[in-house]
Amino acid sequence: MTVLQSPDFSFTVHIVDSDHRKRAQIAMALAQCGDPAQIYEDIGELIAERPDNGAVLASIEVADGDAGSVADLVATLQAGGVFLPLIVFAEAPRPSQIVRAAHEGAADFLAWPFTGEELRSSCAYCRQFM
Repeated sequence: MTVLQSPDFSFTVHIVDSDHRKRAQIAMALAQCGDPAQIYEDIGELIAERPDNGAVLASIEVADGDAGSVADLVATLQAGGVFLPLIVFAEAPRPSQIVRAAHEGAADFLAWPFTGEELRSSCAYCRQFM
């Protein structure tokens, strides 16, 4: 039996991915669960907003392409004044990618496509850091 809980509007998922379809898909999944989301095309756009609640959900391509690594992405976020837990995701991630991301500061790693339940579980884990 699934118990519906009222959303915690002080916890917003900040979605960063260059693929607008993927961003929309994730935002809709969160909305169906009653969780708020903000979408961004790149890290610069996120930093310009300087969110102070929730978690950042970024594709590994954002880390690899814009910042070079998850560690560089974390450093970029912190330099921009964004101190939120980071969840990264990728299609068919290799185990070494997941381990490296964890060592470099990611709070969690999801394999795309992920289910709404996997995303909610990851967000619940990140809430403990708030």
